Amino acid sequence: GNLGETGPMKLTSKMKSFETGQNDVFSIECPSVGEIHKILIAHDNTGLAAGWFLDRILIEDLNNNRLYEFPCYKWLAKDEDDKQIARILFPEKPTDRPTQGTISTSKNVETSYEIVVYTGDKSGAGTDSKVFITLFGNNEKRTQKIQLKNSNNKDPFEKNQVDTFHVESDYIGELTKLRIEHDNTGRGPGWFLDRIVVTDLKNSSTKYIGICNRWLAKDEDDGEISRDLILKKQTSEMKRNNTYKIIVSTGNQKDAGTDANVFITLSGNLGETGPMKLTSKMKSFETGQ
Repeated sequence: GNLGETGPMKLTSKMKSFETGQNDVFSIECPSVGEIHKILIAHDNTGLAAGWFLDRILIEDLNNNRLYEFPCYKWLAKDEDDKQIARILFPEKPTDRPTQGTISTSKNVETSYEIVVYTGDKSGAGTDSKVFITLFGNNEKRTQKIQLKNSNNKDPFEKNQVDTFHVESDYIGELTKLRIEHDNTGRGPGWFLDRIVVTDLKNSSTKYIGICNRWLAKDEDDGEISRDLILKKQTSEMKRNNTYKIIVSTGNQKDAGTDANVFITLSGNLGETGPMKLTSKMKSFETGQ
């Protein structure tokens, strides 16, 4: 911090720590370093499974009622990523905390969310990885990182598939964004995500839509396996019926026409329609038509 640094401190707990999808809480006492501007997190590469994928670290200064968030989203592993087992992390803007209370680690279930995940239609779009979601609300609130499991489909996150999940979490108010990520495991970890639709089942007339249309893959796009999606709010009042006339012009090239089913999705500032099949009483999508 601006007043100095602590030196290395071992993070110890009576519980088994640093497990997949787990939040671990530690209390440490040390001389004040003032406003924290970076941290160094590292491990000693011992044990049977030394590699560690760190999502983020929250640090609460209990004397000054300040909360710091240090995103990571990287491996600390000799056999993953850039092979580093130490990371220097920089904080997002620190926030003031209420004068009473600390970071909540107990699960106080207040609402249920329906999470509908649309995997894209690109070659190799599906993933065998474990997928996690974090929802962000107003007033700096967020859920814990939640693994998406128990889909309506036996094999989730397959190409051009829609998976529905139901999760329980603390109520965090109106949703503003979500973080979707996977652990890069399995035979085909790369994933092309089209979009996610979230419904707070306490207020099912409101849906939140996050458009991705990008890869979460080490070997595609920018190599990231975590994406933050801004959520657009859509209420039932916004969904008044409208009629659109769709005119499709097929090119004049040889064999330009198609016998396939054709779908269209309209996206606007009030949300999007979802896929709609284009049907006609006439034979459609012929060359030059």
